[in-house]
Amino acid sequence: MDAGDAALSRYRDAYRVAISLTTIGAVFKAVAIVLAIIVALIGLYNMQNDFGNEVGPYTLMRILLTLSTAFTVWFVPFLAGVLISASGQILKAVVDSAVHTSPFLSLRGKAMAMSIPTPPESIS
Repeated sequence: MDAGDAALSRYRDAYRVAISLTTIGAVFKAVAIVLAIIVALIGLYNMQNDFGNEVGPYTLMRILLTLSTAFTVWFVPFLAGVLISASGQILKAVVDSAVHTSPFLSLRGKAMAMSIPTPPESIS
């Protein structure tokens, strides 16, 4: 294995890690949304079961408490997902820079590392 192949392998691994981080962040954000909806629906369902169709003095307070709890359940994992996705995007940018300036890769190797499709005759 020459230096170009070793560098290409290292850069591809770094891109896989960056893509994984970005995907994990997106999953965190999606789970946050689903959890918040579940918490809000459970809270509103329990409130309806407790009071039926009556609107009492504590109804507004319970609605606000339910929605604030749902917001908290949404916000924390959503923020974590944003931070994880951002770290993946930053890693992609750093690896792009490393691939671009690598003396061990030809133009074709750089395109392969970045997963950029190129016709065989366009890059040597």
